[in-house]
Amino acid sequence: MLVHENFTKLLNKTEQIARLQGADRSTPHPATGLPPYEALMNRQVIPCCPTVTPGNKVTDVGSSINFTCTVDISSSFERYLTFKWFKKEGLNTYVAVPDSQTHRQNSSSSVLMIKNAIITPLGGTWYRCQMSYRETTSRFDPRLVVFNLSVPTIKYLRKLIVVDEPNKMKERCEANGYPIPKITWLQNGTPMSVCFKKISSSCVGHNYQVMETTNEDWALSKSYLIIVSTQFPRDHGNYTCVANNSKGIAQKSMEISIQTVPTLDKSKPFWMTNKIYCQVSRTNPLPTFKWQHQGWLCIECKPDKNRWRDINENFDTSPSVDMPTAKSTLIIPKDAQSGFFRCVATNARGSDYNVLKFSARGDNVIEISTTSEEYDEDQTLKVRCVAVCKGTMLGWYKDGRQLLSAADARVNITWAAEIDRTWTNLVVEKLAANDSGSYTCLAQDCYGQPLNASKIITVNKVFSPNILNFDKQTVYHQTTVELYCNISAHPVPTVQWYKDNDSIESKVVVLRRWLSCDKALLRGFYRVRGDVGRLIICKPLHADHTGFYTCSAANRKGKSNATAFLDVLEDPVIVSPPRQSQSQHVKLGKPLNLTCKATGNPMPTVEWRRKNDNKSMTHKQRNSEGVVLSFDVVSEDNLGSYVCVAVNLKDVAYAHVELVPADPIPSTASPQGLKTEIIIAISVVGGLLFIFIILAIFCCAFFHRQQQQIKDYRSQFFPEYIGKHQIDPSRTLHEQSNNLAYDHDWEFPEDRLILGEVLGTGAFGQVIKTEAIGIAEFNPRDKSVERVRRRSKIFHRSSSSRMYQDSKGMPYMKTTVAVKTLKEGATIAEYKDLASELKILIHIGEHKNIVNLLGACTKGERLLIIMEFAPHGNLLKFLRSKRDIYEPTWVTTTNNPEVELTIANLVVCAYQISRGMEFLASRKCIHRDLAGRNVLVGEDHVMKVADFGLARDIYKSDMYVKTTSGVLPVKWMALESLFDRVYTEKSDVWSFGVCLWEIFTLGGAPYPGIPTEELLDFLSDGHRMEQPHNCPLDMYAIMRDCWEQSADLRPTFAQLSERIGRILELHASKETASAYISFTEEGNKPRHDYYLAPHDSGSTLPQTGFAGINRQSSEDIANSPLPPLPRDAESEQGLEPDERQRMLEPAANGSLSGNESGIGLEEGADEMPAVVERRPLRDASRFAPNLTEKARKKSRSKETIV
Repeated sequence: MLVHENFTKLLNKTEQIARLQGADRSTPHPATGLPPYEALMNRQVIPCCPTVTPGNKVTDVGSSINFTCTVDISSSFERYLTFKWFKKEGLNTYVAVPDSQTHRQNSSSSVLMIKNAIITPLGGTWYRCQMSYRETTSRFDPRLVVFNLSVPTIKYLRKLIVVDEPNKMKERCEANGYPIPKITWLQNGTPMSVCFKKISSSCVGHNYQVMETTNEDWALSKSYLIIVSTQFPRDHGNYTCVANNSKGIAQKSMEISIQTVPTLDKSKPFWMTNKIYCQVSRTNPLPTFKWQHQGWLCIECKPDKNRWRDINENFDTSPSVDMPTAKSTLIIPKDAQSGFFRCVATNARGSDYNVLKFSARGDNVIEISTTSEEYDEDQTLKVRCVAVCKGTMLGWYKDGRQLLSAADARVNITWAAEIDRTWTNLVVEKLAANDSGSYTCLAQDCYGQPLNASKIITVNKVFSPNILNFDKQTVYHQTTVELYCNISAHPVPTVQWYKDNDSIESKVVVLRRWLSCDKALLRGFYRVRGDVGRLIICKPLHADHTGFYTCSAANRKGKSNATAFLDVLEDPVIVSPPRQSQSQHVKLGKPLNLTCKATGNPMPTVEWRRKNDNKSMTHKQRNSEGVVLSFDVVSEDNLGSYVCVAVNLKDVAYAHVELVPADPIPSTASPQGLKTEIIIAISVVGGLLFIFIILAIFCCAFFHRQQQQIKDYRSQFFPEYIGKHQIDPSRTLHEQSNNLAYDHDWEFPEDRLILGEVLGTGAFGQVIKTEAIGIAEFNPRDKSVERVRRRSKIFHRSSSSRMYQDSKGMPYMKTTVAVKTLKEGATIAEYKDLASELKILIHIGEHKNIVNLLGACTKGERLLIIMEFAPHGNLLKFLRSKRDIYEPTWVTTTNNPEVELTIANLVVCAYQISRGMEFLASRKCIHRDLAGRNVLVGEDHVMKVADFGLARDIYKSDMYVKTTSGVLPVKWMALESLFDRVYTEKSDVWSFGVCLWEIFTLGGAPYPGIPTEELLDFLSDGHRMEQPHNCPLDMYAIMRDCWEQSADLRPTFAQLSERIGRILELHASKETASAYISFTEEGNKPRHDYYLAPHDSGSTLPQTGFAGINRQSSEDIANSPLPPLPRDAESEQGLEPDERQRMLEPAANGSLSGNESGIGLEEGADEMPAVVERRPLRDASRFAPNLTEKARKKSRSKETIV
């Protein structure tokens, strides 16, 4: 339908004006006599917009049709209207219809009459009603479609549709004909009950739905059959589309094939015939079958999923294995033994399997089992007897006498028959010694044949411990002492050891096998697992080990104690005076007391003797401090040599003292002699003055040189501007640590630190627990103007009386932190390492699972690094302290590891460590010493990786040398690190695997029982540590993946975090998983990443400092005091070997710092006992490194690692 646009615009405008003027059709206009509306129309409006009824007409051949064209207009305009009808012929040609076919009904309408209609072309025939008003025309085009009456025809339906169960199926059927046909559906010849879908939600809950559409212009009908969820065999089969109208019916069929995974019939699991079969209960298409076999180990044993083997040529199958079938039969050879058979049915959709148990006649068909063959009195005996097939149990007998519940109330017998076996259980409570004997089970198999099985049971008499002998011992110069407490008891008692009534169990190290005190063990107490009543003391000392030892043995029957004295003899040692000869200057005429004090066991006898006079001095006295040689007045006769002699049963010790006068003995001197003495005195004084001047000049030069070195160290270790250096993304942070800039926004006022107790010390450093005032408001990573101003106020207020108050006068909050610093005597290299660590910590960013930097002090007398404080110490000691409360279960009732520690908690520890290492790896930071001792337990028991900032060079001297408990951490190092000195993220992954082993052994020492010197060969041969007790298999699988010989095969930390997270979500409770896995992304990412801009980033950094926006000048920084110069290595050359060794030895705690610091303890004397054997892997070739003989010789030629 086409309409002239001008008509529409004029009509709309006219009606608007009329409504605004309040025109009414019923009120005449005074000038024209017309109603105001009509007058207005007469002035401004012309008629428009004809309409034709009907607009479209569909009919059959021979019908008559009228099209009426009408215009809505006032009668005053009708005389100017004309109508004309046209018929479209061709593409754009309209031909006038003869006037005989039209009729003017009235002045505003015209009718087109079509009689005896003939069939029209495809799409119908178009007509046009054209209305003319003066010189303007408008039109409307109706359409006529004429069909022959016809039988329906199916135009579209596919023959075959394949659908996977339970997917949705939708198929279309199209039919045309006139009248328009109605479509219905049949399933396997039966009409379907369907829901006709009008709107999207009208058929919710109906599996079979039909959606219909029709097109009258084309005489076409469409029907969509929808099966929401297909199912075999319900929806599998023939479907028919039926089209029906008044002229006839048409139909067409299709096949819907519902494909499904085979489902096997498992109703018969036990067979005794030599023909067994396996068939499917439902499948499409038909599957092929494969048979597998394994022998059984016992009647009630389950098949092992790793022992299945394909059947060999001795077995026949029908049909063949390659032919699809619904049933497969296996023919078993007559000589085949009992076992399990598994049939696997496989088609294109998947597979299913069924395990069948086969019992061969003549095999062992009855078994008797018990948890133990040896019991104690008062325990409960439980024996089970099982016979193959559904037979009959005849009873239990002991030494030929039948056991009945009626005769003995302690006896309880139960039995039952199942499809593949018959069983009976015997329970005897409160066993006595006379219950020992042979227990026999009698039965009949399913063929009526008699069966029997027997088991010898021993019941031991229980009695309390009796210590037969525990004798005192006296030892001297022995490296190994054994205290043996001979105990008679049953059951085996537990033994506790006491020294002088104090328990020493916490000091006793338990070993899996005995090692030599001479070579392998440190001084202390030891015992071997399983060796009851034996205590071993290595390298005993009188002060530590002499005393009364009590052996306390206890079992459930009682307790017994025995005490013996251990006397460790020692040679006498003179404490004072020193054993080397010395001169004692005395004043004549004055009193003198010389004291000689000695130690030893037994306590030595001490006396003074005059040299060359082998007699003891008579004028001596003894007090609590030793033997005193006393002179009331020293005379010249008393001068000379004296000897202090200390004697006990084992040896003699001497100390020599020479008494010489403090002033020359007075004598008569001549004037010439006096003059000579004055000259000598003046010379001595002049010489001393000259030496003093030389020393002063030297000290000034040395001080000036030291100040210059301090400036050089500052410019070297703390470059001025952070913007001058960009991070190279192709190199690790350790490699770039010397070039990293120091951001002075991290400078914290040292006078705001209240140093407390020392948490730990090492060879060159120490960590101190400290209260930091106002550091919670410090936040140097925030570079906003407001934060810079706040830091400036904190810094400048430190010198005022309000240094502990903020701008509002409120006191700053104290925060407990750990401060890391160097000890006196540290070398330049150690100072450089600590400065490099500080810069790495600044540039690396923040993360919830690492120990984060809080600030630093570089301008005072020493370099201080302020770190987060971990209140629970390191992970290794934390786990060891929780062994008593550990439960190997995934179920947790509380998320507090102080109260309850489970497998879920250990997996959470592993997950958090992997997240921290994932972050460090993303910052190109290689840890190189990841271990349980270097993981700290922070607030809320959050794991924090520590020591990642150390710029350590392990192989600087071919060894990572520490002289006592701290050594090269070979037990945590990857193969490529040990052999080739290569450190990458993947070498940290190896260390992470060892750390996991430590976690699941609750702080155990890696590679127990394997000497360090044998470890390289152990790993090279493909061996790895065994699975810890109660460790989940999927976590042990992660350990083995971390220990792959090839670094490329090891997972990344990102993959490890994802795997451990999935394990935790799979096994742990929702509360545990959500509590630990749902870390917020803000908490895990640094707030500012600008420190780590790469070379090509072109980033510029804000240059802010303490004084508002501007930084301090380089002159100010150069003039600020630095820590005193550390002692250079060259200054140690003049030291004695013993003194240099003492300086190199770290403190008792091991490494540079303590548990709460950023540096944990090294592997030490508190290692766990050996708990696993060294066994090769099943597939050792996977882990055997491809080492050349040259590389092996090189590794063995290194220094021995202790």
